[in-house]
Formats: sequence, structure tokens, C-alpha cells
Amino acid sequence: MCELGRSLAKRATSYEQFPQILIAQYGQAVELSSEKDVVQIQFDALYNWNKTLLGKIQASLGSSSPNYSTRDCAEDTVSWITNLQQSASLTIAILKQEKVNLESDLSQISEYANYKKSYEQLKFETEQVKSFSSILKELASDKSDIDRTEIRLSMNALHDALFFTSRGFAGLSGAPVSNWFSFIRKTISEQTYQFENAVDTLTSELFGLARETSVTKVIRNEALANQLLAKDLRTAIQWSDLTLEKIGKEGSKNKFICEKLENIYQRWQAMTDYISSMDFMCRLIDPIMNERVDGKIRSVCQGDEGITRQRQASEIDVLRGQLKEKYYSKFLPDRTFSRQERAEMTVKKMVELGCPAPTISLKQ
Repeated sequence: MCELGRSLAKRATSYEQFPQILIAQYGQAVELSSEKDVVQIQFDALYNWNKTLLGKIQASLGSSSPNYSTRDCAEDTVSWITNLQQSASLTIAILKQEKVNLESDLSQISEYANYKKSYEQLKFETEQVKSFSSILKELASDKSDIDRTEIRLSMNALHDALFFTSRGFAGLSGAPVSNWFSFIRKTISEQTYQFENAVDTLTSELFGLARETSVTKVIRNEALANQLLAKDLRTAIQWSDLTLEKIGKEGSKNKFICEKLENIYQRWQAMTDYISSMDFMCRLIDPIMNERVDGKIRSVCQGDEGITRQRQASEIDVLRGQLKEKYYSKFLPDRTFSRQERAEMTVKKMVELGCPAPTISLKQ
């Protein structure tokens, strides 16, 4: 891993070529953003982080130092590549958002709305023509009936291997695809629990911090004391004390809070990654799913519908929707935040407190 970092570092002499061009493109996207004041903060953090890591790796080129081991170099390489990956992801996110904003602005113009409708219709008809052309070309190809039969039999065998019960294989029972979805579903549930528990743990710590400076304990009026107690709880729930003024930019308290925030972020990232893996599997198997496939598998990818009942959303859509729904927890009796809102708060607070940029954890 260290050698990979040094190899890339040798190429990182200009922001006009890979890999540093990723940082340059991120900076250009920030300049284009309609929310520049917000995204500039995160860009500055990633830019400085990139500069520091690259400088350490480049300094080790052609020489060895007892103060900078191969292990240090490998760890910095992983962090640097993570930095580049995040820069690319954030560039795409900014450009997507700007596209949405532009579409929103243009949609207010009646001429553009008519043009877009005509364009979408033309695009649909073009795709149909391409599809029909591909089918006709396939049918006209010089293939024997025997070849067609073999292909059909192979497809049926693949279909059965994926969607129907495996008997005795490695001691497992049930369809492989169904078993895989069950495993991912259980993992998402575990990650969700860990995410909520991490949020509650941090909120509990902040409640204790609020109580340290509260005057409730010296007030003998019970009603007033309860009001102040409720105020301390709201302060903790809102994470209002997660500021440089209260936590400090350096020191053990800042490090402790940053570790808590990164743990929350890692759990959120794991949840969304596993949901995305379910969606990826659905797109892989979609071309070979038919009416013979178990309805439970179809409900994961396509939802459930019938002639006499209204269509139900797919399990993937439900899971993604749950991330945006406000939820109950030990400190949230009134569903104050959704999981997505908590994740966004986490990233925001990490930036405000100068925490290290989130890293990719292998223990998800």
C-alpha cells in the first residue's frame, strides 16, 4: 500500500493531471455552487487534509526515516486515497444539486417546459426504435435451433440456481438470493440499532455536560427546576453545546467528541451502503425475474401489486424512506429528528469542530 501511495505521489505534481485533478475539479465545482459558503468549509478541510497527507508521502520518496515507517506511509496512503474518493463524490453531489437547481429555475419558463416534454417523448420513441432494432437483428442472426435450445436451458438452470431452494449445499437451505437478502436485512437492522445507540450515547454525554453548568441543583422551587431540566434536555437533543466555545478546537474533550461523531457517521455510511447493495443485486437479477420467482424476492426489488390491490412500495424504497422518517429513541420521545437529519448534523458538527474527515472503516 505504501508503494502505491509513493507511485501516485510521484504523479501528483500538477492539478491538471491525475490524481490531483480530482481536488482541482472539486474546487471548480465549489466555485459553481449556489451554496458556496456552505460547501467551501468542507472543501477547505479536505484540501488541507490532502495537502498534508501528500506532503508526508512525497517527503518519504527516495529516503527512509525512523520517524516515518512503512506502516505510517501505508496508513497515510489509505487516508489520502479516501480523501480523493470523497473529493470525487462531493464533486458529483454538487454538480447534481446544481443541475436540480437549474432545472427548477428553467421549469418556471413555459417555453422550456414544452421543449422538455417534446424532448422526453422523442427520447422515449428513440429508445423504443433501438430496442426493436436490436430484437430484429437478434432474430435475423444465423443461429441454429439447437443453439437457441442450449441457451434457453442454461438460462433456466441459472434461474433455478438463484431463485429456488438449494438442497444440502454447504448445509444451507432456501434460495441463495433469498438467503442473501435475509442476511443484508439483518445487517441493516444491526447497523441501524448501532447508529441510534451511538446518537443516544452522545446525547447522554451532552446532557451531562449541560447539567454540569446548570443551576437546577441549587433551586428549591420544583416547578422551576423541572423547567430548567427540560431546557437542559432540549439543549442536549439539539447538540447545541457542540461548539468550539464549549468543546475547544484541541484537547481530550475535542478528540472524544470527534470519535463519537465519526462512529455515528460510520454507522450511517454502513446503513446506506447495505441498502445500496440490495438495490445493486435487484438490478443484477431484474432481467431474469419472472412470475415463477418467490413473491418475497419480488417484493424486495419491485414491491407488491395485483389486480385487486394497490401497489405496495418495494422493500428498498421502504428502507430508504425510513431513513428520512423521524423516529423515537430514549432521548427523542416526540420524534424530533430523522436518521438522515442526524447524519447531516453529524457531518456539520465534525466540520465545525475541526474533526478529521471521516475515514472508511473495514469494521462495518
